[in-house]
Amino acid sequence: KAANRLNKAPNTSYILGDIRTDIPEGQFDNIIWDAAIEHFTEAETIALMGTIASRLKPDGILSGYTVLEKDHDHKHLHQHEYEFHNKEDLARFFSPHFKNVEVFETTFPNRTNLYFYATNDKLPSERGLTLVTRGEGSAKAAKAAPAKAAPAKAAPKAKAAPAKAAPAKAKATPAK
Repeated sequence: KAANRLNKAPNTSYILGDIRTDIPEGQFDNIIWDAAIEHFTEAETIALMGTIASRLKPDGILSGYTVLEKDHDHKHLHQHEYEFHNKEDLARFFSPHFKNVEVFETTFPNRTNLYFYATNDKLPSERGLTLVTRGEGSAKAAKAAPAKAAPAKAAPKAKAAPAKAAPAKAKATPAK
C-alpha cells in the first residue's frame, strides 16, 4: 500500500507476495528483488532464477540489492538462509540464466550493500542509466564494478520458508 501511495506511476504496479509462488504470469520490464534474496536457501535462489528469467521480456532486467556479510562463524541474522560474502558469490546465481550480470557495492559506515542487475539485453549502464542510492543523509551515484561469476552448482530442492517484502531502496534514473 505504501509503495503504491508513495511511488505511484502510470506504468508501475506493486505486488506483495511470496516470490516462490506469487509471480504473476506475463512478461515484465523489471523485476525488483530488494533486500530479500538472503532470506532464501541456495537451492531456492537457484530455482527462482529460472522462473524470474522466464517472466522477463527479452530486454527485461532483474535488479535489487542484498547486504554483504562479513565472514564470521554464524549467520548475521537468524532469518537469513544464505549470506553473500562478496560480489562473485552473488553473481554466480545469475550467470546461468542471464547473459549480462553486474554486481557492485556501496559502503556506508555500518553497512555494505551489493546491488545487482541481470539481463539478456544491455545492462542499465549501457542504456544510459545510473543507479542513485539514498542513504546516510545524501543521494549519490554508485559506480559499477562488474563481478565475474563462477559457474553455478546444482543444488537439491529445499524446504520453503515464508518471505517478507522490503521497501525499495534504489531506483534507476536517466544519466545526465
